[in-house]
Formats: sequence, structure tokens, C-alpha cells
Amino acid sequence: MANTSTSSASPSSSTGGTGNKLAQEIQDEFLVCKICLEVYKNPKCLDCPHTFCEACIDTRVMSECSYKKYSDYRDFTCPLCRKRTQLPLGGAKKLPDNFLVSGLSEVVGRQKPSKFPYCDFCKLVNQKHREATSKCLDCNKLLCKSCVELHKETKVTKGHSIFDVEIEKDIVCKEHSEEVVRFYCEPCETCICVLCTFNEHKDHEITQFSEAVIKYKETLQQLLDNCKSKINGYDVQLEALSKCDTVIKAAEQSIRDSAIQFISDIRAKEKQLIDNLHETYGSDVMDYVSKRTDMQMNIDSLKSTCNLTELVLKGKDIELLLLKKQVQEKLSSLSDVEIRDLPLTVNKQIAFVPGVMNFGELCESDKPI
Repeated sequence: MANTSTSSASPSSSTGGTGNKLAQEIQDEFLVCKICLEVYKNPKCLDCPHTFCEACIDTRVMSECSYKKYSDYRDFTCPLCRKRTQLPLGGAKKLPDNFLVSGLSEVVGRQKPSKFPYCDFCKLVNQKHREATSKCLDCNKLLCKSCVELHKETKVTKGHSIFDVEIEKDIVCKEHSEEVVRFYCEPCETCICVLCTFNEHKDHEITQFSEAVIKYKETLQQLLDNCKSKINGYDVQLEALSKCDTVIKAAEQSIRDSAIQFISDIRAKEKQLIDNLHETYGSDVMDYVSKRTDMQMNIDSLKSTCNLTELVLKGKDIELLLLKKQVQEKLSSLSDVEIRDLPLTVNKQIAFVPGVMNFGELCESDKPI
């Protein structure tokens, strides 16, 4: 964000307007919990890439337990991606903190618009109210365009760090609320004020904002470019997977449709062959076959009567006379049954010869997806 050159003047009402808009965009995009839709309070990380307030997670877990009697109260389902996170002993409080969100919230929260829209030097020296376009962090003064040029030409102040007030805001030091940050501590990787350089960070390597920005901007840009290249790589892979999924689903549907058609055709062929088989033997044979059980019962009855008659004939004379009438009537009724000749087709020998079914096969196309 460092800028050693000044920008053109703008109305005082818009001073810090761009900064306010940027801070609001950062807050809306990264610092708002998607459950309560408010700024994060104690942001906690889940196993998935999402973050929610500690209290929101606790409330959501209790809600799941209320509506799902047998649910595991130690599991939390992310409302955005539905991935489940196992809560540690102690609940949401023991989940890892999202220090990136906390730090970003702290920085945005400590930003405040400039209170002095006019050039401090012009007010003190010339008693004039000229619109400030920049700020010197070393002097902690607002400067108009003319004073910026003079500041750069003066031997004592030409090395000072000057920022555009339309982009930059005063950021209050975390440790000393009456001071704004002016330097960057290399070992601690934090922005500090002038008092910090004499106290907590007095033996640390301290650099000016402008030097630190030049030093780290290129590194961050390289990391950003690397991440963007990975995003492009993922996009390409996701597009390829999406096309592959479409091809797979189309092939699966084709297989299912063909299977349904084959089953229908096989059932129709089954009925046709059975009808042809019955026609080949003829309706008389099929009628005899269907009445085969009745014929078997008649044969069994005839055999039983014959066996009884043989026993009577071999037995005592008195038994013959006693059973003569019943046996004679039974034999007479059975002997009157006419045995008809079976149709000639009953001796046909017909067997089914299974055919070869070619359901289909998978064929890989030379054309890329």
C-alpha cells in the first residue's frame, strides 16, 4: 500500500472514501459469519475450509441435537459444504482459532478515516486551508500537493514515507493507542509505532514502510501469481472432470436403455418360442399333457381294484360271494373306459438350442473429451 508519490487532489468529502469502501468490501467478503451474518466473534476453523463464530457453532450443535434425537452431539455439519467435523472435548471452544480472520478483523477495526482533511503546514504557517492529498508518517502530518513537493526537496524530510490519504488510513498502534504505526518490525512481522521502537522492539530490525513494501511486495506478488496459476490448473481439471462425468453418465444411461430393450426383446422371443413349441406338438397333445394328472388317478384306481379282485379270487369262497357285487360293479365301470390313441406328435423330440446374445461392448473413441 506504500506510495512515495502523491495523487491528484480530490474533494475533502471523498477523503478516505476509497479506503472506507475497501475496508467494507474486505469485511463483507472475509469477516462476516455465514450463520449469524455478523462480524466474526471468536472465529473457529472446521475440518473443511470454512469458519464460523464459536457461539454459532455451539448453537448449531445444540439445534442438531434437538431435532435429531440420536445424532452424535460431538459432530458438527458445515451448513455450507455439509462436511462433518468432530468436535474435540470441550466443544467449539477447543476448535482451532482462525488467526488470519482475527488479525484481519483487528486491522480493519483499527482503521479510521483521517480527522484532518486540510494541510497541517499550511494551517500553521500560512493560516490557509488547503486540501490535504498526502500524509507523512514520519512527521505524522497531512500535506497538500505543494507541501509534498517541498517535503521531498528539503534535506531533512526527503527520506520520509509519504502516503496518499485517499488510499491510506491512520492505523492506530495496538500497544500505544495514541500513536499510529510508522515502521515495520522484521522479526515480529508486525507494524509498529515510534514508541514501540524504543520499548518492545528496540533490539529488532526495523524498516520504514516504503522499504518494507518494496521488499515484500514482490514476494507476495510471486505467491499470488503462484496461487492464481494453481487456480487456473484446478479450473482446467474441474472442467475436464465435468466433461468426463457427462460422458460417463451418458454411457451408463445408454447401457441401461439397451438392457431394458434387450430384456423386452428377450421376453418377446421367449413367448414366441413357447407358442411355436406348443403349436409343433399340437393342441391335442397339449390337452393330454394338461389332463395327465386325471389320467394318473384313473390308472391308480384301476390298479387298486385289480389288486383287490385278485385277493378276493384267491381268498375264501364266502368272501368272494360277499364282495362279488361291489367288485363286479367297479370292474365294469373301469372296463367301459375307452383308451384313445395318442397323437403322433407326442413322440416328437424337440430341444431348445441357446443362441449367442451380443449385448454390446465398450469402445474408446480416439476423439478426446
